[in-house]
Amino acid sequence: TLLLSIIIPLIDLSSFRPEVVNQLPVVANALSFMQVPPPQAVPDQSLSLTEVFFIVYGLIALMLSFKFIMTIRSLITLVKKGERESYGKYTMIYTDKQILIASFFKYIFIEKSMKFEKESLDYMLIHEKKHIRDFHFIDLIIVEVIKIVFWINPFVYLHSFSIKSVHEYICDQEVVRYTTPESYEKLLIKSFFNQVGMPLLSQFSETSIKSRLNMIKKQNT
Repeated sequence: TLLLSIIIPLIDLSSFRPEVVNQLPVVANALSFMQVPPPQAVPDQSLSLTEVFFIVYGLIALMLSFKFIMTIRSLITLVKKGERESYGKYTMIYTDKQILIASFFKYIFIEKSMKFEKESLDYMLIHEKKHIRDFHFIDLIIVEVIKIVFWINPFVYLHSFSIKSVHEYICDQEVVRYTTPESYEKLLIKSFFNQVGMPLLSQFSETSIKSRLNMIKKQNT
């Protein structure tokens, strides 16, 4: 829907409208008296408000681009410096960063100091594997790039929050297939107090816990 909102305004619909041509009578020499040389325009050296707006807009977009690049760099650093462990088709990265558990591309990042029993960790891994299998990281990259270009549009941030929420609902539904909703709800509440935000990571406890608990209990119709 984000990509469609960019593409649709670019579609030319003029070919679907009939052309209306108004024929006006031509009177010879009727406008000859208007052939007066135009006055010489004095060039204005000052910047217009429009030019100032686009300069400021571009500078903020540039700063957001720099922040995006630094986030990518941080993820690469996590992958390089973390302790690796093969986990089937995925790679687990143990890190000192306070992220609890998160995923990006084929990597699952786990905080070394995380204190959860094995059963809880297994449920978290099911959750993160679902993120990876559904390529949620592609959605997050697209959202972040669009936020750079259209940072002034408040609906971009609302859409970003909605996409992340839907990601979590999908992965929560996957976990509930292997446990009871009550057990998983306790895990969500416990994990809520161990989180730090990184925009490109799919993090286990990032989205509103209340909305996720409500969605888990919701009956399909």
